[in-house]
Amino acid sequence: MTKKRQLGKFYALMTLALIVLLGTCFSGHAFAQKEEDELEAFSYVDPEEMLAPVNSEDYVPTTLDNLSKLYWALAQLDINNDEAIDYYLMINECDLYTQFYFNDLDWHNIREASRREIFRRLPEFKRTFDVLIPLELGRYNTEKEYFEVEPESMIDSKTRFQIETSRYDAAICGYDREIPNYPRNLELVVSRPFSLRKVPVSRDLADEYLKMVSLKYEGIGQTRRLRYYTRMAYMRVKFSVMSYRGMSRGNTGGLMASVFGRIDGLEFYADEEKKFLLHEEDRRNY
Repeated sequence: MTKKRQLGKFYALMTLALIVLLGTCFSGHAFAQKEEDELEAFSYVDPEEMLAPVNSEDYVPTTLDNLSKLYWALAQLDINNDEAIDYYLMINECDLYTQFYFNDLDWHNIREASRREIFRRLPEFKRTFDVLIPLELGRYNTEKEYFEVEPESMIDSKTRFQIETSRYDAAICGYDREIPNYPRNLELVVSRPFSLRKVPVSRDLADEYLKMVSLKYEGIGQTRRLRYYTRMAYMRVKFSVMSYRGMSRGNTGGLMASVFGRIDGLEFYADEEKKFLLHEEDRRNY
């Protein structure tokens, strides 16, 4: 964790700890009656009405902390449910959760402060995500200027995509089971079948890419080179989530949130660090 992020976490913890010590804003009822009425009504708000305008490049990784916010944005969690708030804090504020969860009085104040904060930030929670998928490229077509996609990486008219970013039993803040109502992975369902058989790349970029790949095999014997030579690339898929469909089980047995969405764009890189862009497509109008 960078020094900047550590300081940010420290100040956040200090702010919430101050709320705990003062305890004045949350004595008696957790909310004023007007705010309680708004929270009760939240479960019935159309998720589309909660969606704020999003910059086309503002896509976040498909991680559990970001998915936890998505489920709130899609109105799949009840703001009045204490367990939903507690698990949200476990996912997003592990240090705070670990320090205060077993002190019932302190935790009550933190929970109520967090309930307010979640409600306040609902319009900010992202519904636009990205995922980086490794691809193996084949031969380059010099006439039509594209790389073939190897059969193992080819995608043929798919409408469902399982995005598994972590094992369902990987420990989250010491919790190594499925987290109720917070699936760790996503199934994206799109209306138009998606296929990937080739990647358009200009001749100049293709030449630079092939030279870069060759550098990785310098000093390797010809026999081993022929055996292990591969052309790896990375496809960044940018997508928007429109609505929640339900839950399903993924290929590894873990619980997945099934959502309906749209593929907004594709970016193809020569490197996992996403520094060498080979090709990009805007697919929002497909």
